[in-house]
Amino acid sequence: MVRVGADYLPSDLPSMVRQIAFRNGMLGLWSGNHFVIYCRGGRVPQPGIVSLGQVQGDISIFDRPGPVTIWIECSE
Repeated sequence: MVRVGADYLPSDLPSMVRQIAFRNGMLGLWSGNHFVIYCRGGRVPQPGIVSLGQVQGDISIFDRPGPVTIWIECSE
């Protein structure tokens, strides 16, 4: 499993359907409030991840060592 970055959300989200497979550019919730962006496709162990969305465009900028700060907004 390769993930670009992980951070914590300020609070837990409500219970949602989880999945085992992830894909390139997927925004996901790993556990309670642990946010991830995946840079490759693959699978995670149970209980799986909650899909929150998909990065639009090239995500290669995130594939580097060290912390990355991102801003996420809800699209309409």
